[in-house]
Amino acid sequence: MQTKRDKLLNVRQSIGYKSALRFSQHIDLPYGTYISIENGSYNPSNELKQKIATGLGKTMEEIFPDNVVSEVAECRLVKKLTKKELEIFLTKQFGSKLQSKVNQ
Repeated sequence: MQTKRDKLLNVRQSIGYKSALRFSQHIDLPYGTYISIENGSYNPSNELKQKIATGLGKTMEEIFPDNVVSEVAECRLVKKLTKKELEIFLTKQFGSKLQSKVNQ
């Protein structure tokens, strides 16, 4: 299994950004912030995760799969959700791709 660092590094390089500096400039994110995320020493907000994923041409779930589990777990801790509420939450946060998985 790839680590978060390996995943970001491999995808970034596969789309032609050999330099983390150039990629961080491409997505208009400070280099120090991006490299900390890529190295796994900084846990970015969903907004930053989305910005990085979009810059890589991927979905947030593809680049940060652990995000889905933690978001659902956090929401369930706050309130016990009905299946419908969970579907709405997943759709809002992660798009219809995950909603279809809930319906299985």
